[in-house]
Amino acid sequence: MKKNKAKLALFALMICLFCAVTIFAAYASGNNKSGSLLNNTEIASYAYAGNYYDPCAKNYTLLGEFKTEFSPHLKSRNSNIKLAAKALDGTIILPGEELSFNEAVGPTTKENGYQLSRIFIKGKDKKGYGGGVCQVSSTLYNAALKAGMDITERHAHSKDVYYVQEGMDAAVSYGGIDLKFANPHDTPVKISTSVSDSEIYITIAAI
Repeated sequence: MKKNKAKLALFALMICLFCAVTIFAAYASGNNKSGSLLNNTEIASYAYAGNYYDPCAKNYTLLGEFKTEFSPHLKSRNSNIKLAAKALDGTIILPGEELSFNEAVGPTTKENGYQLSRIFIKGKDKKGYGGGVCQVSSTLYNAALKAGMDITERHAHSKDVYYVQEGMDAAVSYGGIDLKFANPHDTPVKISTSVSDSEIYITIAAI
């Protein structure tokens, strides 16, 4: 029993030493746009992995998170999701400040790299540039709810979507409907995004 406890303690120490070395390397590289010790990808990987929180990541507090899934076969739609998520990644909201999804992401136009994909217009399926971006806004909306953000604008789609439960979506259209929320906390918060071939994961953390 004593030997097992000693092994566990040694293992925990090794994990913390590994984290410390990695954090120092990230800091020394000077490639962090937010000024925190970990960059966006590292925050996601060190802070949360399968409901496991890393005890070495002490420079932020996770407030909310959410992920949604999508088909890996819809290439145009998935490209749009990645573009919008990239635009959001690293966004910092100061105390009392309001975030506009449309302003943060910008116009979802062909000129900005967005592709034609399925969109909803008055309950009917159409093709439009930026199809799939509403999955990003809906994922962010759910993360914002969990993070205790004050939702100031949110709109439902004109028909049900498959990636969130009914009533938990957030439709957006640049120049029209938007998703907006304010930071009620007394510290800044940071949005981090991660997109794989079949899911998008968004966290909101106090920094």
